[in-house]
Formats: sequence, C-alpha cells, structure tokens
Amino acid sequence: MIKMKDNMIPKNNIPVLIRQTCLLILLFCFALPVCSSAAPLSSGLCRIADIVSDEKLYIEYARQSWRFSKLLAYNTDNTDSTLSNPYEKGGSCEDFVLYIQTDRVYSKLAAETIAEWISVSDDNELVYDEDALNEWVQDLADQYNTLENGREFTTSPGETISITKGNYGWSMDANATAELILDLIREGGSGRVMTEAVWTQTGAVFTLEGDIGDSYIEADLTNQKVWFYKNGELLGESDCVSGDYENSRTPEGIYTIYYMKSPATLRGADYVSEVDYFMAYFGNYGLHDASWRSEFGGDIYLTDGSHGCINLPDEMAKLLYENIDYGYVVVTYY
Repeated sequence: MIKMKDNMIPKNNIPVLIRQTCLLILLFCFALPVCSSAAPLSSGLCRIADIVSDEKLYIEYARQSWRFSKLLAYNTDNTDSTLSNPYEKGGSCEDFVLYIQTDRVYSKLAAETIAEWISVSDDNELVYDEDALNEWVQDLADQYNTLENGREFTTSPGETISITKGNYGWSMDANATAELILDLIREGGSGRVMTEAVWTQTGAVFTLEGDIGDSYIEADLTNQKVWFYKNGELLGESDCVSGDYENSRTPEGIYTIYYMKSPATLRGADYVSEVDYFMAYFGNYGLHDASWRSEFGGDIYLTDGSHGCINLPDEMAKLLYENIDYGYVVVTYY
C-alpha cells in the first residue's frame, strides 16, 4: 500500500473542492451588492442582522411613500374640485326651509331662493351674495314694519281709517336680521328651521289682521267718544272732553300706556289739578277723571277743552285704571 503525504489531495476529491470553492466565491459576490446600502463593518462586509434590518426599513418606507402619494392624489381629486352649491337640486340642503316668525305670522325662505344667492368661486369656495339677501330682508321689513308704515284701523262706528302717527308699532332691525339668516344659511342642514326676526321695537301682537289686537282704548276725538275693549269684549263706553282744538290739541295716533298713578297731581304752566286716576300714553298726555266737569262730549272741547289730556267721567276713568296695565294700546283719531 502506498502512503499519501498529508498535503496531498486525492484526485477523486478535486471536483468536490472545486465545487466548494466556487460556492464560496458566488456567496461572496452576491453578498456585496446587498450590503452596499447597509452600514459596513471595517472589513467592508455586513452583518446579516444589519442587512435584514435595512431591508425591512426600506420596504416600510416604500409602503409609506406609496400610501402618502395615494393620499395626496385622493385629496386632490375629491376636495375643492367637487364643491357644489348645497342648496341646488340634489344638494345636501335642497329641502331646507327657513321660517322667520313674527308673533303669529311666518315668512318662508326656501332652498330654491337661497341657491340663487350662492356661487362657487375660482378658488372653489362658496360665495354668498349678501346684497341679494339684504334686499330680500329689507322687502320683508317693508311688509312688516308698522311703526313707519302705519296701518288700517276699523273704528267702533264701523269706518276704516288709516293711522300713521304715534309711537306704537313694529320696527325690524334689517341688518341684524340679515346677519342672523346668513349664519343659518352657512350652517345649512335639511328640513324646517324656525327663527325670529330681530326687532328694534315690537307691538302687542302681530297678525294678518293687524298689530293692535283686540285689547285697546279707542278715542274718537271728533265725536268725543271713548270705547274700552279687552280680549275682544267691549267693557265700557263714554263721552269725553279732549284738548282745545286750536290751542291744546290732543295728539292723534297709536300709543301705549307707560305711566299710571292713583291719585295724581297734574301740573302745568297755569294750573294744578288733582285727579284720582291718571294713565299717561304720550309725554304728559293721558286719560284721567275730571271731577270739575259736570258734562262731557258734544262740542265742549272746541271752546272749553282740556290742556291736551282726555277727560273722562269718574266711573269710566276708574274702570280703565282697574283693568289695564303698562303697554295697553291707546288709539286716538279725528
């Protein structure tokens, strides 16, 4: 048997060695590109843990970048570019109806009208035509204002007259009402929404029939008559004496009681009068008893009238005083 030296390789093992060497070379070559982006060791090679970690980071970063890009694309396609008038047909507010309440009367503002006041700007924002809204509210105020416009009144004798004087009535704050309505339009929504107009002054009632109601004191200064109504019922009627027609004319118009006193002392430039019941409705003018008079009505006021107040018999003055309160409506006319 021939002995081989330790450093001698059997011929039949050469192929195996070659294959092993080639495999090591291949592994080394493939490892270098993968590690090129990883943190290198001093030898220029990378730990397996570093390769795996960096690869995971890269994959996660790629995912996030893709998601972010998709989000940007989604936002660009689905935000401002799709903005539309919500009050138009098919919009989210197409069935919106705003009712503006004034005591017992309602005004209706529908989505169809509101849609005409809204447009979409070049910057894809909703633009509200505030001038058109203000004009609509002003028209509403012109219909409802009785302080400035006056009203028709049917007298106890049955005559219909127009009364424009006096400090009684409804007066709308058109600017504040328009701002209120604009806020509600911007808020939007669907279905019916109720609100009240903003008023600088209100009356006792507001109905389709008028703003005086069925509780008031009526004084016909031409015929020197006074009627007292409460809740639609005539509680009292009497003759009266009003101011001297030429020198101390009793003011005509619609007012409300703002001061009451019993007893009271009435003072003027040339008189002092003691009365049991005094009910002021305009300045120093009021209704009161006049114990110094024995007669009322007729033409007395033309030559021996009051200083401008409406003089009443004691029983009528007492009836009024005991059954009215502040704010009670007083209607006077010639």
